[in-house]
Amino acid sequence: HELAYGLEVADPDRPAKTITTLVRCARRTTGGRMKTYAVAASSGPRKLTPRECLRLQSFPDWWKFPPGTPTTAKYRMVGEAVPPVLAYRLAAHVLPAIGFEAPEGEGVWELPYRHRLF
Repeated sequence: HELAYGLEVADPDRPAKTITTLVRCARRTTGGRMKTYAVAASSGPRKLTPRECLRLQSFPDWWKFPPGTPTTAKYRMVGEAVPPVLAYRLAAHVLPAIGFEAPEGEGVWELPYRHRLF
């Protein structure tokens, strides 16, 4: 495959694309083309920051990378992470099946740290 690189500006009115470890929040599209997820800025499109990638993955703003983590490693860590909302909701559904009580709360967004997240 021949790989081509470029920016794909995110549509703020649509769900986000998958955040991966490739090329700083890039995603592989059909035909082997790589597009880095970007946002529109007054000076033109720009890459998402590691913090913006974390937000798309549902990490709360108070979550921090270990001190001294290089930027490239931050992008890789975000791409390899399981989104907290997904992990919590999955656990809430699996717990009763293995004999434990599900956490209290109704709805998809009922998380222990919800008050900090929104």
